[in-house]
Amino acid sequence: MTCNDTGAASRRVISGLSRYVVMSFMALLLVVLGHEVWAQSSPDTITNIATVTPPSGVVDPDPDNNSDDAEVFVQRPALSIVKSSTAVGATVGSTIEYSFLVTNTGNVDLTAVVVKDAKLGADIAVGDLAAGASATVTGSYTLTAADFAAGEVVNTATAEGTPPGGGTPVPSDPSTVTTPLTAAPALSIVKSSTAVGATVGSTIEYSFLVTNTGNVDLTAVVVKDAKLGADIAVGDLAAGASATVTGSYTLTAADFAAGEVVNTATAEGTPPGGGTPVPSDPSTVTTPLTANVIDAVDDGFGPVNGGMGGSAGNAYDNDTLNGQPVDVAAIVGTVLTPATPVNGGPVPTLDAATGVVTVPAGTPAGDYTIVYQICEALNPANCDTAIITVTVEAPSIDAVDDGFGPINGGMGGSAGNAYDNDTLNGQPVDVAAIVGTVLTPATPVNGGSVPTLDAATGVVTVPAGTPAGDYTIVYQICEALNPVNCDTATITVTVEAPLIEATDDPLGTFEGTGGDQVAGNAFDNDRINGVVIVPSQVTGEILTPAASISGGAVPVLDPATGVVTIPAGTPSGDYTITYRICEVLNPTNCDTASVTVTVEVNANLLRITKAAGVRTVVIGDLVRYTLTVENVGTTQVQNANVIDTPPAGFTYVEGSLNAADDDGAVTVSGQSPLRFDGIDLAAGRTATLSYLMRVGAGVRPGTHQNQAQAYSSTGEPISNIATAAVELTSDPLFEDSLIFGTVFDDRDGDGWQDSATLSGVAVQGGFAPGAYVANSTMVDRGTGHEPEPDASSPLLHGIAIGGISARQSVADPAERHQVVVRQRLSELAFTDDFVLTSEQGVTVRMDAAGNTTVEKSGEAAKGLNAAAPSVERRVAVTEGGYVVDYVIRNEGIDERGIPGVRIASVEGLLIETDQYGRYHIVDVHGGEWRRGRNFILKVDPSTLPAGAEFTTDNPLLRRITPGVPVRFDWGVKLPVQPIPVGREEVELELGEVLFAPGSAELRAEYQPVLGQIAERITGYRGGEILISAAGDTEGLAFQRAEAVRDALLQSLDAEVAKALRVSLRTQIDDPHAFVAGVTEGGALLGTVLFDTDKSSIRPEFEPLLDKIAERLQRAGGGRVGIVGHTDVRGSHAYNTALGLRRAKAVYDALERRLSPELRTKVRVDINDDPAAPVGGARQ
Repeated sequence: MTCNDTGAASRRVISGLSRYVVMSFMALLLVVLGHEVWAQSSPDTITNIATVTPPSGVVDPDPDNNSDDAEVFVQRPALSIVKSSTAVGATVGSTIEYSFLVTNTGNVDLTAVVVKDAKLGADIAVGDLAAGASATVTGSYTLTAADFAAGEVVNTATAEGTPPGGGTPVPSDPSTVTTPLTAAPALSIVKSSTAVGATVGSTIEYSFLVTNTGNVDLTAVVVKDAKLGADIAVGDLAAGASATVTGSYTLTAADFAAGEVVNTATAEGTPPGGGTPVPSDPSTVTTPLTANVIDAVDDGFGPVNGGMGGSAGNAYDNDTLNGQPVDVAAIVGTVLTPATPVNGGPVPTLDAATGVVTVPAGTPAGDYTIVYQICEALNPANCDTAIITVTVEAPSIDAVDDGFGPINGGMGGSAGNAYDNDTLNGQPVDVAAIVGTVLTPATPVNGGSVPTLDAATGVVTVPAGTPAGDYTIVYQICEALNPVNCDTATITVTVEAPLIEATDDPLGTFEGTGGDQVAGNAFDNDRINGVVIVPSQVTGEILTPAASISGGAVPVLDPATGVVTIPAGTPSGDYTITYRICEVLNPTNCDTASVTVTVEVNANLLRITKAAGVRTVVIGDLVRYTLTVENVGTTQVQNANVIDTPPAGFTYVEGSLNAADDDGAVTVSGQSPLRFDGIDLAAGRTATLSYLMRVGAGVRPGTHQNQAQAYSSTGEPISNIATAAVELTSDPLFEDSLIFGTVFDDRDGDGWQDSATLSGVAVQGGFAPGAYVANSTMVDRGTGHEPEPDASSPLLHGIAIGGISARQSVADPAERHQVVVRQRLSELAFTDDFVLTSEQGVTVRMDAAGNTTVEKSGEAAKGLNAAAPSVERRVAVTEGGYVVDYVIRNEGIDERGIPGVRIASVEGLLIETDQYGRYHIVDVHGGEWRRGRNFILKVDPSTLPAGAEFTTDNPLLRRITPGVPVRFDWGVKLPVQPIPVGREEVELELGEVLFAPGSAELRAEYQPVLGQIAERITGYRGGEILISAAGDTEGLAFQRAEAVRDALLQSLDAEVAKALRVSLRTQIDDPHAFVAGVTEGGALLGTVLFDTDKSSIRPEFEPLLDKIAERLQRAGGGRVGIVGHTDVRGSHAYNTALGLRRAKAVYDALERRLSPELRTKVRVDINDDPAAPVGGARQ
């Protein structure tokens, strides 16, 4: 565009506006480019000159009007703003007050003028402002912690207004104000105690209100309290904000001793930018403390029988803590002064842990005092002292007269025990508990020995050789612990004379020529009490001496020694001497016998005497015999022999011969008889033969005599017959028989007493290895579950269960004879390889479905034992999987002995079996040694229960032999007599009147009714209480069941409480309508919670599950059992799977209602064998 300047120096192009002017001239269309030129002619006006130039080649017809001008008013809108702060706050939330002076500095009026300030948020309206006019407005800015942290507030504002005709608002230049700020961090804390304990170990609960009273935010705010130990974190705290935290202080004995706890706390926090934490002023709380009142009260117990002893009472029964009877768990008892002994005996004692005062058995009579102290366990300085007085009385003592005898005075021995019928405190005396004294000993008869009493033991002894007669001993017994507690009694002992036997003696044939010779001893076969006499025991007397033949010498008997002597030169013939022997101690105790001696005169004769080295022997002894061979003839004897015939059962000991004759060449051969050959002996010479013989096992008691005689080399007898006798005393071990046996309940009728005890039990297998949860195997052998050492899976490797005892009767529950193996599985991956083995030969196998089979081998297959193991697999749902129990029981019953059965023998012996059905008979004569004898025993059927049947012969005949024990056993099949256990349902219509409306609270006026119910339950030793649960009341009904059971437990002992069950049914008369139950260990649920063949819990029972979960939460866990009848139309495996799904559903429902820490302590079991429907009479 071309601009033509008109000459005005101040003109300039204001606008580059191009205009197109279309002109019609002579029908010629011309397009002319126009030019606008603006020139300023005054401050507010502009002159506009426009010139039009025709295009090239066009002739302008009127060139004078191609230019024109106009004067235009120019609008210059403008604004200014001046901002200032008029008031500045000092805290967060206070304000800075701003003033804004807005001036219209333009030449036109402005409308809708506003002030814009980003910190103030909304625009501030100024309104319309005429050109040149001013207006002042104000605004407030609320200070923040960030502002104080920054140290200043920088704030900028602008103004803008709308010019005439609208258009873009006209802005002002910005105006900025910087306001300095001072940061002032500060904290306050207010401490208070909210709960105060009353015992050592209880707490004071403190509350701390912390407020940021400064103008900046604080971080890492904590409460510091010296008594609480560690700081309590509050966290970050904005300026002006508050937070409350709490802490606990555990009370000590020193606190209660001081009577108060003074506690001070402060708070501190870190200001922006770090640096030293800002503290608050301290806040102090003083909490007064009051200890519980403890009162120990003196006690007096007795009189208590000191002989029996026992519990005298409980010293804590009348002691109180805080006005209530003391709980031994809440106190610490101490014996300050124990009781003082009397006569060194035991004393009553106080068990400081329980308060029980015990008088030991054997405590001397007297009054005993014990000083004790009880202190509160939680406040050991809170104590009190009391005195216990225990009166102990002496027991009754009774010495009873005794009569013993008759006792054989020759043998003597024990007559009995004088203390056997004496009593102390009604019980047979214990010699350790008494002191015996002989007041008057027995008086001697004929100066002999007398019976004696051993005062220490009570044994009355008759010494061997005591003269016959009646003897009395007066004695006294006194209690050792109470020496003045005495009684006196008299013992009478009758002593009888021993049996004296004088036996005829045929001494044999002797040579009458030569010197004097001894024919033998008449006393060798005479006896007192069956024992060969000692000459000093008797007085001998010759009644008829031997008669002389042809006036010659005769054999003579020395009555003092019993020796029979043949004088030299006694004529041939038979001589008889009659003599009598009388006991020295009992001179009238006599017997008579004869001695016969044959004398022959021979010129070439040997005289033999024989002697035994001992007089009495027992089986197995070695006896040395000595033969003295004397040549009483006038010529030498050569190559003579001696034949010695020993008693039956006596055998020569090889190599034991010692022989001394003229040439020392004597030999021995044979056994019975013995032959001694090669005896050479000159006239007047003597030879000695000494040898040993052994007493054999077959030798019977009595006198055993062997005899020897010399023979010439031609076999002619050339000597007398010499004898020697020994006495074999009786040995019960070899001579008598022992008979013993059992009368037993032969349950299987095989005549053999079977034991049912299991030993060597081992189990293995049953599930897939991958399903096992590590370290979860436990075994309960009757003392509680104990962990089994884990080797990836103990049951898969095998677990040694050991022994399981047998049941003792059908009334003995198998549950008492069981072992439980418990483990956890992540899934129910059972296998068919579970096996139980035992040393008895019984094997139990279980398949994956839980079915068991029994195999028998060894003893079990032969019927030699009654062991009957069984295995049951139980599954319960728990957190994270399943708990699987293998319940191993011994169902077998021991074939026990039958007590109190009478047994008789044909000899008239009567025996009764002991508590185990056993008996024995000692010292039974075994009959002739080689053959023994028959013995018959019979059980008296009248001592057996009615209907009992023998499975063995009765009577029994056995062959008994001396020294050999023999068994007589009877099998008896006792009748099975079921104990009728009537089941009686007692219904009591209580209705809802028992409870407060709509609640489970028991009304006080109906407490007597519950007392009557408790009495009935105690009478039945357990039972079931039914509560109706219909409609939507199951949850409330369960609470009421809990309330009823808890109320009844206060009146029941522990055993009855375990047998109590409170059940809910939708229909009381229908056991299949069982909904739930409350038991000791948890709760039971019925299958009515589910629809048929379903495992989803019906919605209407959700409130019931809420209440069961609450009960489990309060109890800290427990077991929930699902009880219900299975559907016989389904298989066992199907029903088991359905039951597990239902258990899983119940567990999942309870899991949602239980705290996480409790879920692992809850398990859900299934039971397809519920209690049978109630039957019997109804009332």
